[in-house]
Amino acid sequence: MWKRLDDSLIECEKFAQLPFSADMLYFLMLSQVDSRGRFPAAPPWIKARVFTLHENVTVDHIKDALVQLAAVKLIHVYKAGDDRHYLVYHNHDKYNPPGALKNFPPRYPPPPADMCKCLTDQAAAALVCKHCNGKRTFYDPKRKENYPCPRCTATEVRA
Repeated sequence: MWKRLDDSLIECEKFAQLPFSADMLYFLMLSQVDSRGRFPAAPPWIKARVFTLHENVTVDHIKDALVQLAAVKLIHVYKAGDDRHYLVYHNHDKYNPPGALKNFPPRYPPPPADMCKCLTDQAAAALVCKHCNGKRTFYDPKRKENYPCPRCTATEVRA
């Protein structure tokens, strides 16, 4: 699945605070996260999926890098209803709006909406519009055609 890598990441001061190993983890994990920027936060899982051929990278290296990424708020780690820990990229939807990746449903459970302001948009996107009941269109008898719901868009609401 293609993900957008914005130029502003290069100028992000948060990366200047991190060691190279945390930077590498951030960018290599980006290829593995689902359409909503989520991924299991279990270091052995990350080792198996992201650093498959890197024998010199240990689970402890990954743990340290995850702590460093979370400390500067490049990722958020949360516990889902299945008692597993997951991570979500900060502002993932800002650069990869849900409509752009609409053919790829999320694979991992959503984070709590109150964790960060950047996640409030994700939680709102998971809600079904009460105006059109998630259909996103209305039938206009005058025009004899469907038209988009005036209170939501396809990128904001999914059925």
